[in-house]
Amino acid sequence: IEESLHSGSFSIDANTGMLKNNAELDREALDPKDNGRINFNVIATDKGTHSLSGSVSVVIVVEDLDQTAEFNRISFSIIDGSFGSFIVRTSADEEGYMGNIMVDPDIELDYETDRKKFMLRVEAADLEQEKATVTVEVNVLDVNDERPEFKSGPAVSVKENTTISEAVGRFVAEDKDTNHSLVYELESVKCRCSGKLTTCEWFTIDPSGDVRVNPAHTVDYEECDQAVIAAQVVDLYTEKGENNSVIPGQKLMLTDIFC
Repeated sequence: IEESLHSGSFSIDANTGMLKNNAELDREALDPKDNGRINFNVIATDKGTHSLSGSVSVVIVVEDLDQTAEFNRISFSIIDGSFGSFIVRTSADEEGYMGNIMVDPDIELDYETDRKKFMLRVEAADLEQEKATVTVEVNVLDVNDERPEFKSGPAVSVKENTTISEAVGRFVAEDKDTNHSLVYELESVKCRCSGKLTTCEWFTIDPSGDVRVNPAHTVDYEECDQAVIAAQVVDLYTEKGENNSVIPGQKLMLTDIFC
């Protein structure tokens, strides 16, 4: 065998020409550009007085379990930790195959539940079922998607002819989202006059939810003895879903207007 890059990996019987490899051949140890091909020359020499020789080029193709397209195919799967919330899809990549993890299209993750972190065990397997696993940590981030809700509160009372500027009542709402900004809006004010509820303007609402007597009007017990105030609350930071309270909004009843 003429000396070359791979000549040391083979031996030849000097008399019979039988060629053998000296050790296990590894396609991964070869230059990928050669596609598993090993080239060297074998020289045959006679024993004449004036020795003559001839040579032949030998090409050996090392078959593969990994580099060729048939055996390089890898599939990915989630074997633990998904709880039915994630899927992985295998796609071809320039350097091999890639596993794309995504939320199952039939599932919607909810930050407000107890499960805010997933530890996925992802397995890669080739056609020979050689496998490797990796752990992928998925953290669920909070998105402002919850509708604010009113908390029930007691009825309040107010004296007639009052000129106080302090709040006479207050709407209170809550939002499950971590980041929110609640603003209260007046829907209507109705006063019970002679036993019937009619629209009036005796009260106003601050964006903070405080209810105040409208300074432009006089609360008169002899005219009306009760008022019902309806409001809604809006979350200015809502990114997804409804940003306001369920309509109709919460009602605050001024059960008594004192003389």
